[in-house]
Amino acid sequence: MGLDLYAGGLARYHTGAWECEAQRVCREAGLTLKITYDHGSPKRLSKMTAPLFVFLWRRRVLKRHAHLIKQGLNWSEAWSAPYFARKPDHDGRRALILAAAYAEHPDLTTPTNLPETGESDPAYVAVSQNYLQSIVSILECHMFLPSTENFLIAGQDSVGTKRFITSTANLASALGTVNDAHWRADEPQIAAWNKRGAPTRKFMTVDAGRTVQEEDIQPPENPFEHAAQFGFAIYSDALNFSRRNDVPIVTDE
Repeated sequence: MGLDLYAGGLARYHTGAWECEAQRVCREAGLTLKITYDHGSPKRLSKMTAPLFVFLWRRRVLKRHAHLIKQGLNWSEAWSAPYFARKPDHDGRRALILAAAYAEHPDLTTPTNLPETGESDPAYVAVSQNYLQSIVSILECHMFLPSTENFLIAGQDSVGTKRFITSTANLASALGTVNDAHWRADEPQIAAWNKRGAPTRKFMTVDAGRTVQEEDIQPPENPFEHAAQFGFAIYSDALNFSRRNDVPIVTDE
């Protein structure tokens, strides 16, 4: 399975009562999708117990990190609230993270193709020397909680999965730094990157579960930038949704 960004109540997330983008697309096309996770199926909570687990978890986080989170943690857990689920996938996320590394090291030349691993990239190696002071550490977090404060913490979530957690304010700052360094794109341009989608080799039209058209797509001249812009657009979209609806953002891998 690829990487999805979910924005919504954590109780809903931990029950699994939501569709990732691939599920939604396949359902609308009349296709059947089976999802597998690299590290086994995630732990799920029941609809009855999830709100309590999330409440107790939020209280533990505040108690343990009171010196960092001084204004509290408050967001909507209403079951009726909408949720957001989009797929930047691993390549979109990795490209965005590397774009952040190059934003902090403008003396280095950005690649044209996405490196196989971050560890082989000179900018990523450079930011790793002072990792916690880099915006890369923000973009590699697994959870972004609605907050205007500056914190980055590590710990288990409501079901015991280890997470690196930061604020939506830190995410906004990191995305702003990347955009200012590379593109200075406005909202219409970012929306166009979102609609353009991830780099792909084929375009298929499916009707009632059957492929009715298949078309080869010319690869972009700069696959790295294309992927970084798409990842940036999806993270920006999730952040905007989070702000409008007062909900956390979670990476689902």
